[in-house]
Amino acid sequence: GVGGSGRQSVGTLATEIAGYKLQRIEIGKNYSMVEWREDIKALLTDAGSGEKPVVFLFSDTQIKLEAFVEDINNILNAGEVPNIFASDEKVALCEKVRAFAKDAFGTKAAGNM
Repeated sequence: GVGGSGRQSVGTLATEIAGYKLQRIEIGKNYSMVEWREDIKALLTDAGSGEKPVVFLFSDTQIKLEAFVEDINNILNAGEVPNIFASDEKVALCEKVRAFAKDAFGTKAAGNM
């Protein structure tokens, strides 16, 4: 079939069976680095909030700029994209995640945020 369509279908099915949230990024004709960074911010925020586990499905056909691959590589290797969040956004994220961290890991872990 079409390259990767079987893997995407299985990934989507597994995500649904596990009860996880599926995140895909729709890349259009005028999609730029600004939209990419906003989509990645939303993805990281959803994944880090602890509300529901997230699966990020991204195909090689969606690579419009080499920077997309670099950002995904940073997520896989370091768990973050450098300088994607401003300082005030980081504070807001820490507050959002604090309750989840406290429930999941105890008060000591939540206090270190």
